[in-house]
Amino acid sequence: MQWRKFDSLISDTEVVFISDPIKNGNVEGLLRALPAVLYSGFDDVTCPKSWLQLEDPSRHRAYEYNWHLLQDIERPQFDLVAATTQYYENNLPVYSLQGLVNRYSVSDRQIVVIGDSENFELAGTVRPFREDPVVDRAMKYQEVYAAYEQQYEEHGMELPLKGTKNLFLHDNANLYELATGTTLSSVEGLIDVLPDAPYLPLLEGLSSVFASGSTYGSEPLESTAAIEAFGKWLRRRIELDYNEALSVARTINDYAIDHEQLFDEASRTQMPNINDARTARRELTPEENSIHERYNVWLSNAL
Repeated sequence: MQWRKFDSLISDTEVVFISDPIKNGNVEGLLRALPAVLYSGFDDVTCPKSWLQLEDPSRHRAYEYNWHLLQDIERPQFDLVAATTQYYENNLPVYSLQGLVNRYSVSDRQIVVIGDSENFELAGTVRPFREDPVVDRAMKYQEVYAAYEQQYEEHGMELPLKGTKNLFLHDNANLYELATGTTLSSVEGLIDVLPDAPYLPLLEGLSSVFASGSTYGSEPLESTAAIEAFGKWLRRRIELDYNEALSVARTINDYAIDHEQLFDEASRTQMPNINDARTARRELTPEENSIHERYNVWLSNAL
């Protein structure tokens, strides 16, 4: 799909369905498509509450958006992204999107449904959602990702990370390259450089997990169960298998011990490498480049 075509469709279509089959039929990458839709002008999201939680009831997001409990959305007051799976639709009626989609389809607001199968069906229906008359456009996330790939190329940029199609992670890698001149090619490589890159927006999301609630610095997860839950939280956003995610979770948890400034917002601004953000910002042309505009906001907020 061409970038301009996708941009036009996502801007002007009332009900959109994006199918994104999850890796290995498990939880890997359930929310990997979310940044692509958020970058298209959406700010509000609903998905199962447990997808935002670790072992405790606190909710955590890797990037900024307004999350809403499905049952609280009584009428369409804002454009919405709704992410779900066939399991939730079939087995947990309280999470069914059927009523929500019906309300949005007769409103002047947009809704983008992200499902885990091309043949995803709403509860109580007898055909795939992509064939439902209320759906104005159905597309595969692979098509969406290819459209963004073209947009980045048009601006002289790449999506450098192998093994993930989460645009937010690619953006973090691009910011690191702008700041240091070093190209990253893997999620693990991105995680490895976090202690040297306090300006990366990924740290803002991780800080909600590790920032101390009462004192300076950070607080590591203390139990094996909590670290495993954090690994599952990562898997929903990144296409990592169980062992890969657990390794990444342990590495980040170790940072909360060895680099406690990293998860404290005020302390990050005092770290020596924060000056790399100024270097990166000088490379940006936000007035000409919509991607750089997003990067400029992130870097400015980090300083």
